[in-house]
Amino acid sequence: MSLEISIARKYADALFKIASKQRIMKEVGKNLASLLSAIAANQKYQHMMFGRFVPAKTKFVFFNTMIKGLPLKEEVVRLCIVLLRNNRFYLFNQIVKSYNELIMQFSNIKSVFISSAYDLSTDEKKNLKAALMASLNCDIVITYDTNPSLLGGVIIRYGSIMLDISILRKLHKMKKYLLDDSSMEISEAIKASVGDVVK
Repeated sequence: MSLEISIARKYADALFKIASKQRIMKEVGKNLASLLSAIAANQKYQHMMFGRFVPAKTKFVFFNTMIKGLPLKEEVVRLCIVLLRNNRFYLFNQIVKSYNELIMQFSNIKSVFISSAYDLSTDEKKNLKAALMASLNCDIVITYDTNPSLLGGVIIRYGSIMLDISILRKLHKMKKYLLDDSSMEISEAIKASVGDVVK
Protein backbone atom coordinates (compact mmCIF):
# COMPACT_ATOMS: atom_id res chain seq x y z
CA MET A 1 0.00 0.00 0.00
CA SER A 2 1.38 3.41 -0.98
CA LEU A 3 1.87 6.16 1.59
CA GLU A 4 -0.76 8.35 -0.13
CA ILE A 5 -3.40 5.60 0.04
CA SER A 6 -2.57 5.00 3.70
CA ILE A 7 -2.93 8.72 4.55
CA ALA A 8 -6.16 8.99 2.54
CA ARG A 9 -7.63 6.02 4.44
CA LYS A 10 -6.89 7.73 7.75
CA TYR A 11 -8.85 10.81 6.64
CA ALA A 12 -11.69 8.59 5.35
CA ASP A 13 -11.75 6.60 8.62
CA ALA A 14 -11.93 9.79 10.70
CA LEU A 15 -14.76 11.20 8.55
CA PHE A 16 -16.64 7.90 8.64
CA LYS A 17 -16.44 7.73 12.45
CA ILE A 18 -17.83 11.26 12.77
CA ALA A 19 -20.59 10.53 10.23
CA SER A 20 -21.43 7.23 11.99
CA LYS A 21 -21.95 8.94 15.34
CA GLN A 22 -24.41 11.33 13.71
CA ARG A 23 -25.90 8.61 11.47
CA ILE A 24 -25.28 10.63 8.32
CA MET A 25 -22.89 8.23 6.55
CA LYS A 26 -24.86 8.07 3.30
CA GLU A 27 -25.51 11.83 3.19
CA VAL A 28 -21.78 12.50 3.65
CA GLY A 29 -21.04 9.96 0.90
CA LYS A 30 -23.42 11.79 -1.46
CA ASN A 31 -21.80 15.13 -0.53
CA LEU A 32 -18.35 13.77 -1.35
CA ALA A 33 -19.61 12.46 -4.70
CA SER A 34 -21.26 15.84 -5.51
CA LEU A 35 -18.09 17.73 -4.71
CA LEU A 36 -15.96 15.35 -6.75
CA SER A 37 -18.36 15.74 -9.71
CA ALA A 38 -18.21 19.53 -9.44
CA ILE A 39 -14.41 19.42 -9.60
CA ALA A 40 -14.36 16.86 -12.43
CA ALA A 41 -16.74 19.00 -14.51
CA ASN A 42 -14.32 21.94 -14.61
CA GLN A 43 -10.70 21.57 -15.78
CA LYS A 44 -9.73 24.81 -14.07
CA TYR A 45 -11.07 23.50 -10.74
CA GLN A 46 -9.15 20.26 -11.25
CA HIS A 47 -5.91 22.10 -11.87
CA MET A 48 -6.42 24.47 -8.95
CA MET A 49 -7.68 21.97 -6.38
CA PHE A 50 -5.42 19.03 -7.19
CA GLY A 51 -2.28 20.96 -8.17
CA ARG A 52 0.36 20.44 -5.50
CA PHE A 53 2.12 23.74 -6.19
CA VAL A 54 -0.96 25.97 -6.21
CA PRO A 55 -0.89 28.27 -3.12
CA ALA A 56 -3.35 27.37 -0.35
CA LYS A 57 -4.94 30.86 -0.48
CA THR A 58 -5.75 30.40 -4.18
CA LYS A 59 -7.24 26.99 -3.47
CA PHE A 60 -9.44 28.43 -0.71
CA VAL A 61 -10.80 31.06 -3.13
CA PHE A 62 -11.64 28.39 -5.73
CA PHE A 63 -13.10 26.12 -3.09
CA ASN A 64 -15.45 28.82 -1.78
CA THR A 65 -16.56 29.58 -5.35
CA MET A 66 -17.05 25.92 -6.15
CA ILE A 67 -19.21 25.01 -3.15
CA LYS A 68 -21.71 27.84 -3.72
CA GLY A 69 -25.05 26.15 -4.34
CA LEU A 70 -23.81 22.78 -3.07
CA PRO A 71 -25.69 21.72 0.08
CA LEU A 72 -22.65 20.25 1.82
CA LYS A 73 -22.65 18.91 5.35
CA GLU A 74 -20.46 20.79 7.80
CA GLU A 75 -18.32 17.66 8.28
CA VAL A 76 -17.44 17.56 4.56
CA VAL A 77 -16.56 21.26 4.49
CA ARG A 78 -14.33 20.81 7.57
CA LEU A 79 -12.54 17.89 5.93
CA CYS A 80 -11.86 20.00 2.84
CA ILE A 81 -10.55 22.89 4.94
CA VAL A 82 -8.16 20.54 6.77
CA LEU A 83 -6.96 19.14 3.43
CA LEU A 84 -6.45 22.62 2.02
CA ARG A 85 -4.55 23.83 5.08
CA ASN A 86 -2.27 20.80 4.98
CA ASN A 87 -1.86 21.05 1.18
CA ARG A 88 -3.31 17.54 0.80
CA PHE A 89 -6.38 18.14 -1.34
CA TYR A 90 -4.73 16.03 -4.04
CA LEU A 91 -5.76 13.06 -1.83
CA PHE A 92 -9.46 13.88 -2.21
CA ASN A 93 -10.15 11.28 -4.94
CA GLN A 94 -8.59 8.52 -2.85
CA ILE A 95 -10.39 9.70 0.30
CA VAL A 96 -13.74 9.48 -1.51
CA LYS A 97 -12.86 6.00 -2.77
CA SER A 98 -11.83 4.85 0.72
CA TYR A 99 -14.96 6.36 2.28
CA ASN A 100 -17.17 4.53 -0.24
CA GLU A 101 -15.40 1.26 0.63
CA LEU A 102 -16.18 1.86 4.32
CA ILE A 103 -19.85 2.51 3.46
CA MET A 104 -19.96 -0.75 1.50
CA GLN A 105 -18.36 -2.70 4.35
CA PHE A 106 -20.80 -1.20 6.83
CA SER A 107 -23.78 -2.03 4.60
CA ASN A 108 -22.43 -5.52 3.80
CA ILE A 109 -22.14 -4.64 0.12
CA LYS A 110 -19.36 -6.34 -1.84
CA SER A 111 -17.58 -5.15 -4.98
CA VAL A 112 -17.52 -7.53 -7.94
CA PHE A 113 -15.73 -6.90 -11.24
CA ILE A 114 -16.94 -8.63 -14.39
CA SER A 115 -15.06 -8.62 -17.70
CA SER A 116 -16.87 -9.85 -20.81
CA ALA A 117 -16.05 -10.07 -24.50
CA TYR A 118 -19.00 -7.83 -25.36
CA ASP A 119 -21.45 -5.52 -23.57
CA LEU A 120 -23.82 -7.74 -21.60
CA SER A 121 -27.56 -7.26 -22.06
CA THR A 122 -29.78 -6.00 -19.24
CA ASP A 123 -31.16 -9.54 -18.73
CA GLU A 124 -27.67 -11.08 -18.65
CA LYS A 125 -26.55 -8.52 -16.06
CA LYS A 126 -29.70 -9.12 -14.00
CA ASN A 127 -29.23 -12.91 -14.05
CA LEU A 128 -25.52 -12.65 -13.20
CA LYS A 129 -26.21 -10.29 -10.29
CA ALA A 130 -28.97 -12.54 -8.90
CA ALA A 131 -26.72 -15.63 -9.10
CA LEU A 132 -23.79 -13.83 -7.46
CA MET A 133 -25.92 -12.35 -4.67
CA ALA A 134 -27.33 -15.81 -3.90
CA SER A 135 -23.84 -17.31 -3.92
CA LEU A 136 -22.18 -14.58 -1.82
CA ASN A 137 -25.22 -14.07 0.44
CA CYS A 138 -24.93 -10.27 0.36
CA ASP A 139 -25.76 -7.25 -1.75
CA ILE A 140 -23.21 -6.44 -4.44
CA VAL A 141 -22.06 -3.59 -6.64
CA ILE A 142 -20.83 -4.78 -10.03
CA THR A 143 -18.34 -2.95 -12.22
CA TYR A 144 -18.45 -4.14 -15.82
CA ASP A 145 -15.83 -3.81 -18.52
CA THR A 146 -15.41 -5.30 -21.98
CA ASN A 147 -12.38 -7.17 -23.28
CA PRO A 148 -12.89 -8.50 -26.84
CA SER A 149 -9.80 -10.73 -26.52
CA LEU A 150 -11.85 -13.01 -24.20
CA LEU A 151 -13.85 -14.08 -27.32
CA GLY A 152 -16.81 -15.09 -25.14
CA GLY A 153 -17.80 -15.92 -21.57
CA VAL A 154 -16.80 -13.82 -18.57
CA ILE A 155 -14.13 -13.31 -15.91
CA ILE A 156 -15.52 -12.60 -12.43
CA ARG A 157 -13.30 -11.04 -9.73
CA TYR A 158 -14.35 -10.80 -6.10
CA GLY A 159 -11.69 -9.85 -3.55
CA SER A 160 -8.78 -12.22 -4.13
CA ILE A 161 -10.96 -14.75 -5.97
CA MET A 162 -11.06 -14.94 -9.76
CA LEU A 163 -13.40 -17.18 -11.75
CA ASP A 164 -12.38 -17.36 -15.41
CA ILE A 165 -15.05 -18.92 -17.61
CA SER A 166 -14.00 -17.21 -20.83
CA ILE A 167 -13.55 -18.92 -24.19
CA LEU A 168 -9.97 -17.63 -24.24
CA ARG A 169 -9.17 -19.63 -21.10
CA LYS A 170 -10.79 -22.73 -22.58
CA LEU A 171 -8.68 -22.31 -25.72
CA HIS A 172 -5.51 -21.94 -23.61
CA LYS A 173 -6.39 -25.12 -21.70
CA MET A 174 -7.08 -26.96 -24.96
CA LYS A 175 -3.78 -25.73 -26.43
CA LYS A 176 -1.89 -26.87 -23.32
CA TYR A 177 -3.59 -30.28 -23.46
CA LEU A 178 -2.80 -30.69 -27.17
CA LEU A 179 0.83 -29.64 -26.71
CA ASP A 180 1.27 -31.95 -23.73
CA ASP A 181 -0.37 -34.78 -25.66
CA SER A 182 1.78 -34.10 -28.74
CA SER A 183 4.98 -33.94 -26.69
CA MET A 184 4.15 -37.33 -25.16
CA GLU A 185 3.63 -38.83 -28.62
CA ILE A 186 6.93 -37.32 -29.83
CA SER A 187 8.88 -38.61 -26.83
CA GLU A 188 7.37 -42.08 -27.31
CA ALA A 189 8.29 -41.98 -31.00
CA ILE A 190 11.90 -41.00 -30.12
CA LYS A 191 12.13 -43.82 -27.55
CA ALA A 192 10.84 -46.28 -30.15
CA SER A 193 13.35 -45.01 -32.72
CA VAL A 194 16.25 -45.30 -30.26
CA GLY A 195 15.09 -48.82 -29.39
CA ASP A 196 15.13 -49.80 -33.06
CA VAL A 197 18.66 -48.43 -33.51
CA VAL A 198 19.90 -50.31 -30.43
CA LYS A 199 18.42 -53.55 -31.72
